Amino acid sequence: MLQIINTLATAGAEVLLGDLAVHFRRLGVCAEILCLTSDHFPLENRLIAEGVRVTHSNSRSPYSPLQVLAVRKQILAGRYDLIHSHLFPTQLWTCLGARMANRGVPLVTTEHNTWNRRRRAGFRALDRWMYSQYAVVACIGTGTESALQDWIGHQASTRVVPNGIDLERFTRASRQRSGKDAGARTIVICVASLSDRKGHEVLLEAVSQLPETELLLVGDGPRRAELERLAGELGIGERVRFLGVRNDVPEILANGDIYVQPSHWEGFGIAALEAMASGLPVVASNVAGLREVVGEAGLLFEAGSATNLRECLARLIADPDLGFRLGGTGAQRSQEFSIEATAVAYRELYKAVLGRA
Repeated sequence: MLQIINTLATAGAEVLLGDLAVHFRRLGVCAEILCLTSDHFPLENRLIAEGVRVTHSNSRSPYSPLQVLAVRKQILAGRYDLIHSHLFPTQLWTCLGARMANRGVPLVTTEHNTWNRRRRAGFRALDRWMYSQYAVVACIGTGTESALQDWIGHQASTRVVPNGIDLERFTRASRQRSGKDAGARTIVICVASLSDRKGHEVLLEAVSQLPETELLLVGDGPRRAELERLAGELGIGERVRFLGVRNDVPEILANGDIYVQPSHWEGFGIAALEAMASGLPVVASNVAGLREVVGEAGLLFEAGSATNLRECLARLIADPDLGFRLGGTGAQRSQEFSIEATAVAYRELYKAVLGRA
């Protein structure tokens, strides 16, 4: 089987694919990965060590139309039973490259978000055609499935396959958590790419109104310089730490007090799930993907409302017992989302598709 994705940068869909590829091997499913960029990322080192083959195209940009030729070349070079794509534009290049290769290999894709910038009138016809080329579109939650069907008018066969994480990595680290020192600042953590949709500006504004907090931002992206300036303008530069991309997220979470996911939209919320597995109380924006994952195991606030977010944080700071209860509920709920269960669900989906083919 061939898995195709834009890059293997450290982000939700990429980490999920990496974890799946490793667990597929343990299930007897051989999965190779084609990255539609010539750039290499640290996640690849783990995959190669686990015996997963990773191939790159020659172009640096996943958006280059030449990626169609890279997909075609890979398909013709291998003997794949099935091809699984992730993220746009890989989804489009996979359809076109598979047509050019003309091998009749069934296609599967995963829809990772409830919204994207193509969801406006000029792109509807393109998306309807693209998704219709796939035997099945796996959606990471019911919110993602509903949003996609509303957009393309039920032009594709869909199936919900919830994301999963390596639970042991986070529960193991959380067992080493030490208690908060009296008088110490409350450590608030957010793990997300520094991009428009993640809502960091809302979190910074809320933290600026809570002097007893310190904020750790894990991740990097195009908005970093802008957000660093905003932190300075809000007078909280010394209370906000931009940690960049990290490989020790479980350990960082284990040393936090509250986790916040302020996204304007979210397909699932893997980072919030990781925080739940770590036993942290979670505060998340009330959007489809996060609402579905967090449920009653955290506090939800109106997306985009710094005031509402500040109120949720203040409530947890004032009531440590509430945070403890929510953390326990979240840890228990996270057990429903193991990477092992996700890998098995995809294996059964592949079997169904191949049976039809």
